[in-house]
Amino acid sequence: MAKYFVFDVGLIDIQPRIWRRFMIAQRASFGDLHRAIQDSFGWQDCHAWEFRLPNGDPIAGLMDGVGQDPPTDGEHLRLTQYFSGEGVCEWCEYCYDFSADWVHEVKLVDLAVQDESFERRLLGGVRSCPPEDCGGPAGYAELVDSLRAGRGLPALDPQGAKRWASWDPEAFDVARVAGAFDRGRDAPAD
Repeated sequence: MAKYFVFDVGLIDIQPRIWRRFMIAQRASFGDLHRAIQDSFGWQDCHAWEFRLPNGDPIAGLMDGVGQDPPTDGEHLRLTQYFSGEGVCEWCEYCYDFSADWVHEVKLVDLAVQDESFERRLLGGVRSCPPEDCGGPAGYAELVDSLRAGRGLPALDPQGAKRWASWDPEAFDVARVAGAFDRGRDAPAD
């Protein structure tokens, strides 16, 4: 029997909520959790990242010289060193791209035991991930408002605007993303 953590991960400061739920092996590291979040949301993993305690103290991450106290390398810190599944509310924050400040709430919502063994499995999610480099939550809101109003794209990043022209903030094909996610590869963004 294989043991898994079930996580619910949602972007903070975005409404309606963008979230993903997945199982990941209990033996996984924070580096594995980082990749699961990246792959399930459709981020491109091109910025520094960090897991933080609820009080803001760093747990693990990849800072690339950003910040004063680099956290522990996420590849060497096991999830079981922070999450047990015995607490009433076990959660942390995951920050991706410190200039955009994409903060995700990472909640351990369940423990699962499965007959089959796998590294991770996507269970669900809603709405498309914001486009990379769109300007954080404020830029995302401007982008969504502009697209819905038919005003054209904001002039945040001319190169990005070409990619965003066909982006749909409501689209998320869980079956397509799960196919790649469950094999441990990221799926192309919706």
